[in-house]
Amino acid sequence: MSEEKKLIAVAGETLSDLVFQADGLIAPKLGGSPYNFASALARLGRNTCYLNPLSTDYFGQEFAKQMKENGLKQVAQSVNLPTSLALVRIADDGQPTYSFYREGMADRSKSPAQVLADLPEQSQVFHVGSLALIPPDGQEWTEVLKTLSQRGITTSVDVNMRLIASQDHASYRDTIHALVPYASIIKVSDEDLHAIGKTKDAIEEAKSLINSNASTKIVVLTLGAEGAWAITKDAAQFCPGPKVKVVDTVGAGDCFYAGFICYLDENGLLDIAPTEAQLQEALQFASKVTSFNLQQQGCVPPWRHQVA
Repeated sequence: MSEEKKLIAVAGETLSDLVFQADGLIAPKLGGSPYNFASALARLGRNTCYLNPLSTDYFGQEFAKQMKENGLKQVAQSVNLPTSLALVRIADDGQPTYSFYREGMADRSKSPAQVLADLPEQSQVFHVGSLALIPPDGQEWTEVLKTLSQRGITTSVDVNMRLIASQDHASYRDTIHALVPYASIIKVSDEDLHAIGKTKDAIEEAKSLINSNASTKIVVLTLGAEGAWAITKDAAQFCPGPKVKVVDTVGAGDCFYAGFICYLDENGLLDIAPTEAQLQEALQFASKVTSFNLQQQGCVPPWRHQVA
């Protein structure tokens, strides 16, 4: 196993998830898909930094504290703007629904071009996804990904469509179609594919992202509780969903993808196409990471020794 640790730079939202409890009270949880992903990678022992500014408010201070505890490096200085908020309701089956409040917030106080200017020179992998891809930000992130792809940096995109947070669904879909060709690795769910108009067989639609995009080497296709596929031009492997008692699913996809990327990084596979056996091992490791998180309240990624 290789222990070379590439610097993985992550951009996107930090959110305080205000989670409605059964008794009607609200419990705040630190979250946001890119932040969850970055935190999970850091806890798994990977060399990871977070690029967007945090707030100086209470939630921002808690984010900074948790990042330090997790070993996640903070790149941008905190700013005197509020932390983005998400209201979260958990259904009986553990599935969350969200409402987002993100205008004039700290994590969007720098444009994608300004975030790119802050990118550490030693960064070898760049990840962005989720709410950051919604227009108008999404078009700017497309240019960032194009620039990084031309520099030879491995780029990762988590499509993670959030139509509820977008006023213009057509522009949102167009942005995703324009953006994903510059991703070396793409994480997409069957629901994401349907949301961007790819409504045929999910596996075939995921394969089409590789066949039509010269930059894309791997697509991770998640199917909720059913499991996930890892697909390259020459291979495809499936791993069923973990069989555990689910407390809630908040951050499950982020932890799964972090586990997958962690395995690739640990084994020197971020720049080359993995074999079928390596894809299967990456999926199984990712499933272990997700299993731990599914049994927690909120997004609580495991530490590396907890999935050894």
